Amino acid sequence: MRLNSLLFVVALSALLAGCGGGGGSSHGPVATETDFVSGDLVGRSAISSPPITTSSYNCTATGLVGTFTSLRLKESTSSLDETRLVFYSRTLDNNMEIYSCAVDGGDIQRLTNSPGDDFNASTSFAGKIAFATSREGPIRVYTMNLDGTNQVSIPSVPGANDYAPKWSLDGTKISYVSNRTGSPQIFVTDLTTLTTTQISNRSFAINAWQSLITSDNKWVFYNDSASIFKAPITGGSESPILTETAAIDCMSQAPDGSEMAEVVSGASTSKITRFSPYYPNARQIVSVPLTVIALTYSPDGKKFALSAYTGSNVVNLYTMNIDGTGLMRITNRAATFEYVSWSGFPKDRSLVAAS
Repeated sequence: MRLNSLLFVVALSALLAGCGGGGGSSHGPVATETDFVSGDLVGRSAISSPPITTSSYNCTATGLVGTFTSLRLKESTSSLDETRLVFYSRTLDNNMEIYSCAVDGGDIQRLTNSPGDDFNASTSFAGKIAFATSREGPIRVYTMNLDGTNQVSIPSVPGANDYAPKWSLDGTKISYVSNRTGSPQIFVTDLTTLTTTQISNRSFAINAWQSLITSDNKWVFYNDSASIFKAPITGGSESPILTETAAIDCMSQAPDGSEMAEVVSGASTSKITRFSPYYPNARQIVSVPLTVIALTYSPDGKKFALSAYTGSNVVNLYTMNIDGTGLMRITNRAATFEYVSWSGFPKDRSLVAAS
């Protein structure tokens, strides 16, 4: 699909309301670890209201050799710097702009105020926000500080539309979608060298929307319809990672790189699948009684923030624990709160890499 008209921006942003955020929020701390394969999430009963069901793991450690730190969840006791949720809304101020709010849904602050549409906000560990904007005509990827200052564009090409940015976990790279070569494909721009690499080269079934860079900066994960693929960050052949029975709506990545999550949404229920990017057969499934259109990890990796429909064309924000317990609605407005991302980071942090 080509994006040749500004009239398509609103429709595009609605389609891109899928996951945003977590991929570049921040890094989790190294602390006490709970085994991802045989931890206490197995068979745990949901205690939240409305009820959420958590399935048992569908894999075992059989056949795995070595200490795979990427198969572990981080349990942290370190304190967090102040954290905020970042999202875009089409209805708060009668224009598509980017906002932040406290984790309890209060203290909403407007971060952008441009004549064009600003959307697809993604936060980084380095204390930045990347977002898409039509303020120049074609859609461009911009970055800004967490308070909305210093809004600048990353390199692009004339006439191209670039959107759906996601930060690498170290804050040095941004992956995004661009139609600069014709059909929309995944690209990565290195913000240190200002070089850009095309990652994907396929005919996407439903267009390219989601991309995540692994914690070692070696791979880019992206989805096409019901499948997730990975390709080298330097470009090259892709490999299939995971296939669902229905289209994948959004993806996110834990702040330490230890796991990813993908969402398949239904009319009233969504399935969230958590999996290891290095060993994707290690996975855990959570069923949520909401139509989820965006998901992001908290900076300590213990929670999700969700954008989900609560009525006809109304999207509100929720938080819950990553095991599916503790679902809480934090906004209650006749407005849209979309493409949520979670800013802030632990004072002590490190990336997880496969051993």
